[in-house]
Amino acid sequence: MSIGSILSTRELELNIAGKTLCKNLNLDLSEGQSLGVLGRNGTGKTTLLHTLLNFRVPDQGSISICGKNIREVSRTESALNTGILFQNSNDEMPATVMELALMGRYPHISGWRWENENDTAKAREALISMELDDLADRQIATLSGGERQRLALAMLLTQAPKLYLLDEPSNHLDVGFQIKALNVLKGRLAESGSALCMASHDINLTARFCEQILLFIGDGSFVYGSADSVLSEKNLTAAYGCPISRVKSGNQLVFFPG
Repeated sequence: MSIGSILSTRELELNIAGKTLCKNLNLDLSEGQSLGVLGRNGTGKTTLLHTLLNFRVPDQGSISICGKNIREVSRTESALNTGILFQNSNDEMPATVMELALMGRYPHISGWRWENENDTAKAREALISMELDDLADRQIATLSGGERQRLALAMLLTQAPKLYLLDEPSNHLDVGFQIKALNVLKGRLAESGSALCMASHDINLTARFCEQILLFIGDGSFVYGSADSVLSEKNLTAAYGCPISRVKSGNQLVFFPG
């Protein structure tokens, strides 16, 4: 099977409140690939994700998802191609865990059709992958923070977009579930030919699951490339404003303040 392009940005420029976050940003992400976005608070990680989702218009440049300019596709096609896990979920509506998971299928449901058995099966599969199937009939208001985060991930898996956008996916999750959830998502990329872009404060988690890294330095500049080349002590120290040490443990890179 040929490897198709999922995400492409050309000469992308993002500004906010008179501050340049990035300029001339050219990203390329293909089927099965993962991009990690790192940097201090306020450097542009969330702004980039919201721009990729077409929530805001870039100041310059273009963004293509699955070969189409995101400014030229319908909302339905955009929802089929791109899905996001927000930093904080706002799910105070009266609904059960299963009902919220099924909301991920809405872009796939045409006209006035109700969810069918296939939709329910996909939602159930996603709940099982996040170990929430035994809570399917629970009201979401009764869930813990970690359970809500797992449910948000299950809804995203049910949506099954071509590009998964994750904003701080480790929020509220214990270490074991951080690894499990991202393993599930990485497995989905391989199965469905999708791609993932993840913004995080966790350098180690990002290095473990992302082959490509975009590191915002904080002055409008950035470093983009393979994880091994971008995640150097020099680059990380410049980006975070404190010494960052890098060691190798087996095949895994590990980072910690120096």
